[in-house]
Amino acid sequence: MTEPQKPPAPQPRKWATPEDFMPQFGVDVNEVIRLAKARLEKMYATESELKSIRVKHTSEDEACTAEVDGMGKLLSLSLNHKISNLSGPEVGALVAKTCADAARAALIKFNDIVDEFNATIHDDSNFSREKYPDV
Repeated sequence: MTEPQKPPAPQPRKWATPEDFMPQFGVDVNEVIRLAKARLEKMYATESELKSIRVKHTSEDEACTAEVDGMGKLLSLSLNHKISNLSGPEVGALVAKTCADAARAALIKFNDIVDEFNATIHDDSNFSREKYPDV
């Protein structure tokens, strides 16, 4: 009696590399990867810039100062001695206006950063090797 034949051992799997796709699609995949990394770097830089926005606004009479972040969230509010000359409703109105003015300025900064990001992210020329040599 002969022993049953063992099936041949499976060949090790060859993983595709970017170079495998270059001739097929006529695309330099390494350049596509470089551009994607450059865009990702730009996104991280923009995110950091947006998170770092801080705006401090002081009322005209200098009785109230509000500080907000890039989303308009109130971070600090300070009132000085001049506030004692105002009635309760006047204090409320002054605080609300000062906070709103600070938030408005912060959101304008936020929108300017996002507009600049949107204007550059789709154009490959903004991600040249000179601007992003390490990606």
